[in-house]
Amino acid sequence: MAFAPTAERPLDMIDGGSTLDNLPEPARIVDRMLIWAMAPVAAEQLVYRECLVSEPELAIKLLQAARRREASLGVDVQQGDWARDEDSSRARWAYAEAKRLLQRYSGLREKLQECEDECSTDRIVCKSACANNKKCKNKCKKDKNKCKNSCESEYECNTSCADNTIPGFGSWWCELNAAHDPSFCTNAAQKNKCNKTCGLCR
Repeated sequence: MAFAPTAERPLDMIDGGSTLDNLPEPARIVDRMLIWAMAPVAAEQLVYRECLVSEPELAIKLLQAARRREASLGVDVQQGDWARDEDSSRARWAYAEAKRLLQRYSGLREKLQECEDECSTDRIVCKSACANNKKCKNKCKKDKNKCKNSCESEYECNTSCADNTIPGFGSWWCELNAAHDPSFCTNAAQKNKCNKTCGLCR
């Protein structure tokens, strides 16, 4: 889902709850989903200068879907002082934010992607030597997972002052939340995940 988002799936996650149910709902949650939804578009534009499989219209579709489910989800779609007739501008803003975040962390992201690509290649080679041996194939899968975990460990911030290292999150997630929620860094549960962004470095 992270690389091929849909308009409904992020809303389903809100509707279904999560492991963070004990935390307050983030401010401007719809804006955050829009940025996430536009990340594949921004990534393809940065690399190929065109959209190959990503969907530029996804932000508008997400806004439309969120409005249909606004009452049942309990979210304020217009939070952030957006008007309904500003959807196109809002989508462009989300794209610009996604592009900015990708550019900021592009070096680290590319190194991580290269490392994970090597893990996938190694698994293909491993499976090709297994024939129909199920145990062998399972071992190849486990080795790939260990390899990817190793990649994430290698390219995360290893200093004593870092933002959270949950796979798929990191400093960009902390900065996105802190920028749109003035109370983010005053919440103990949040700031402990974002020591660097919240200025808790010694």
